Amino acid sequence: MELASFARVVAHLEGGRRRIGTGYRLAEGRVLTAGHVVVGATSLEVEIDRAPGGVRTIEATVAWPGETDAGLDAVLLQCATEDAERPAFTHLARSPLARAAPWQSRGCARAAVAGSGVGDSMAGLRGTAFPFAAGEDRFELAAEAQPRLAEDWSGISGAPVFVHGRIQGVIREAPVDFEGRRLYATPMHRLLAEEGFVAALGFRAEDKWRDLLEEVGTLLAGDREAAEGLAERSPAWRRGFADDNAPGLARAVCEQSAVDEALLAMHAAHRALLGRGRPAAARTVEEVLARVVPVLYDQQMVYELPPRGGVVLRVPVATSTIAEIVMAGADARAYSYLPQQDRENFPEPAASVAGFPEPGIDPDGARGYKDFVDHLANTFVSDTDRHALQRQDRMEEKRYGDLARLVDDELAWQAEHGAEGLRRYFLFDSDFARQHAPFLERLRDSLPALRLVELTGGDLPGERRLCRPLRELLYRAETSRRSGE
Repeated sequence: MELASFARVVAHLEGGRRRIGTGYRLAEGRVLTAGHVVVGATSLEVEIDRAPGGVRTIEATVAWPGETDAGLDAVLLQCATEDAERPAFTHLARSPLARAAPWQSRGCARAAVAGSGVGDSMAGLRGTAFPFAAGEDRFELAAEAQPRLAEDWSGISGAPVFVHGRIQGVIREAPVDFEGRRLYATPMHRLLAEEGFVAALGFRAEDKWRDLLEEVGTLLAGDREAAEGLAERSPAWRRGFADDNAPGLARAVCEQSAVDEALLAMHAAHRALLGRGRPAAARTVEEVLARVVPVLYDQQMVYELPPRGGVVLRVPVATSTIAEIVMAGADARAYSYLPQQDRENFPEPAASVAGFPEPGIDPDGARGYKDFVDHLANTFVSDTDRHALQRQDRMEEKRYGDLARLVDDELAWQAEHGAEGLRRYFLFDSDFARQHAPFLERLRDSLPALRLVELTGGDLPGERRLCRPLRELLYRAETSRRSGE
């Protein structure tokens, strides 16, 4: 949940009246809110907080009208936010809740105390979200700290419902008979089933993943033993395999699995195949997982990475292990980790560049940027080229400018034409971003082929729990390969 992405939606009505709702910025220029907030509006405005202070008011129009007659009370607004802080990655839930879970959000409730900005005028929201079926057009929320009257919720319509870090739905109403103790929300998976909604968000078509999905089908078609080993790990996979052999299994794995389910199931299948002395089939499972997990993860993303680097990207993850899955999904490639040598440490991405090689280097010091360029050049530029630059009689700034261009050219080549096809990125946390903004700005200008990725998430235990099956599978795979050599 990114606080800077919350917005106030103002619908101007006839007679000088106004209707207030809550919005959330899903992507550049796209704000999600409830459909009834904008009904009858003569004009629309979106208000967002400025940094470091103040409120910016932006004219808005409806980008997607919403199928309110079908019960999907939601709209996407379009507004010019190019000079605003870019929205962070947002995960969208593609399936209904199977069990009760805690939820949180914030909204422009009438009961909230007004502040100087948009965010500090909102009320914090949380409670329990209840399970619901795939065909239902709303689901129910229990809310903590309810206002005295149901009408005092007025203004929270359109607030996103975050469950386990994903937007599960959009708040639409507070039923009067519950006296403010219950809220209803429109399910996100129903919105994602609407082609117009997806198109208005700017989602890439699924052909982004076509090559990866075709590779999954080819791998399973070529290894019956691996396909059977996977099929027995999930009822949905078993049905897909029974209906259409390897193609049906591939579709089920890629379309009917959550990331955590796929990781656990393939971990179990991999262990069972190795236990039966079937290393070739186990390696097929490894290859399938490397392609499936980035696709599954990326399907839940709204704000996708641009095709080129040179910008600071903010992703709501806490670990480099998950960052690799994010980047692989954005690049439409299989994930790539360094060999997993032990059970204690979690997989490290092969695509990221190492941080500072020595303690005590100050990124904002006189030589911080140059030391980092040297560090990258030692990895990506030949000794011959580096020594040739050192021998040239020229100003140091000019020499490092040329060295940075050599590094950037090599990074671009590897991403587009290299054997691994990896676009490199530099990972850092939010503390580093705040403390060393000038350093990052210089990297952004001089190394556009290097993606700068700020990890903004705080759920370290959750990500470690998700990645344990991956850690065990990769360690088991590496051990099996070494023992077979």
